[in-house]
Amino acid sequence: MKEYESVYKALEHLSLALGNSVNENMKLQQEKEEQISFLIHDLKIPLTVVKGNTELLALENQEKKNLESYNDIEESIKEIEDYIQLIIDSNLNHKEQKDNSVQSLNIADIIDEFKKPGAFSIIKIDVCTVTIAEKIIYVNASDFYRALGNIIINAHERTPKHKKVKITIETEEKHLLITIEDFGNGFTEESLERGKKLFYTENKARHNKHYGLGLTFSTRIIESYGGVIEITNNQLNHGKVIVKIPLFDK
Repeated sequence: MKEYESVYKALEHLSLALGNSVNENMKLQQEKEEQISFLIHDLKIPLTVVKGNTELLALENQEKKNLESYNDIEESIKEIEDYIQLIIDSNLNHKEQKDNSVQSLNIADIIDEFKKPGAFSIIKIDVCTVTIAEKIIYVNASDFYRALGNIIINAHERTPKHKKVKITIETEEKHLLITIEDFGNGFTEESLERGKKLFYTENKARHNKHYGLGLTFSTRIIESYGGVIEITNNQLNHGKVIVKIPLFDK
């Protein structure tokens, strides 16, 4: 009897400790999101002032030399704005704040989207399909295509100009699989381990425009619909990213 009470108390203590740990982690996550929101707000105000004054100066000083300087400033401002938007996207907790506009998408419509003329701007892609079931997925279409777009852009930047990014679409029993393969040098061991973490980037150059946010955003979007993103290398040691989304009957 004493042994039973001892085990019960130990389990009770463990349960309380686990509950406290979960609550503490949730509190820290909430504080982190609030801090990022405040930081973004504090950045946007002076950025708006700089942007407005630069545009006014550009109108008043039309000399070629001055205009080139103003253009450089405006391009830098645009980079900062893009960076801020990526942080906003990556900071969204889609598990708690799901968009109400989730809709059903037919697999055939997804394939058509990839095959549209001019899809994904100037990126060269080669789309092939394997086994396609007449089923649907439930996603926010805009976020879903943005998530895929981030991965495709990364693959495009790793692929030589004379090659195309390969996209394979197929269905398993319970999942839609979208495999995106590049023709680059493959992911490093560090990238395979840390590729989906916030701010991680392979390119450590000081002026690198890759902030390590795109794949984090894509991962959170896909996971919010019950899916997963897998980063690996194919048999030829080129980079391969697999997106898995749950399938549903029509």
